Amino acid sequence: MLAYQFNEPYEILTAVAGFSGRITMQGLGDGVMLTRVRSDGSVRTVPRNRPGTRTMGNDLLIFDMHLGGGAHVRHYGEESELTAGTALLYEGRGPWELTTTRDGDDLLLQFPRGMLPLRAGEITESCARVLDLRAPALQVLTGHLEWLESAADDLSARQRADGGRAALDMLTTILQNAETVAAEEQVRIETLQAYVLEHLADPGLTTVELARRHRISHRQVYRLFAGTATTPSAFIRDQRLRAAQSILTDPRSAELAISTIAESTGFVEVRTFERAFRRAFGLTPAAWRQTQ
Repeated sequence: MLAYQFNEPYEILTAVAGFSGRITMQGLGDGVMLTRVRSDGSVRTVPRNRPGTRTMGNDLLIFDMHLGGGAHVRHYGEESELTAGTALLYEGRGPWELTTTRDGDDLLLQFPRGMLPLRAGEITESCARVLDLRAPALQVLTGHLEWLESAADDLSARQRADGGRAALDMLTTILQNAETVAAEEQVRIETLQAYVLEHLADPGLTTVELARRHRISHRQVYRLFAGTATTPSAFIRDQRLRAAQSILTDPRSAELAISTIAESTGFVEVRTFERAFRRAFGLTPAAWRQTQ
């Protein structure tokens, strides 16, 4: 077990056998702390108060930038998954637990709640939202904090404090805009999904084609679909198969040949269609039709 201190109280890391890790901490003044946690193996982090002391004053916020490995954060009974390149804000006032599931690299910015000029409701909403570190503003914040971590020993106390305040100003702007960005991305993913549903019969409907049609990058298409827990290619395939299943179930389509149904849902080869249908529904298209 390895113990280290985040202002008040102590944070306890409970590690599995074979765990090793390195923790660096930089005070940025005014109760702001920048911590880098690199771990080799699985580790569980939970808050613990020293006997006879207050809790964090119910005042501490933690912004966790997960740069490597995998992790889960449980906060107020809700669990969020952090993959490399994501970030999450959580409150010290509620019971929380951070568990890394494989080799991890976390950069944590801790600060008193009062230093974030947001309403209580805005902070609560922000705590429920996983952010993408690839977003331009978050790339700037991450770069700034990594620079602070590496240069802190050579900076004066005033320079560290200025750096900490600048980081909190950036974080405030990011959190204020996160809801707008999330709404814009929801509109984008719904537009992509609608396009897929309208063009299922097109055998050329691919991730690359989606990106080209909507003038966004291939990577951005993948990132948008990742928010729905799938990939663009999987979504296209699943919608094609659901459309085929619907046709096979409809008695008005009883005379349609399997090859025609395959073609109408974007499958060039009947055998490919039959294999995919059987993997999805456990029966061949012809057998499925017979059960209806």
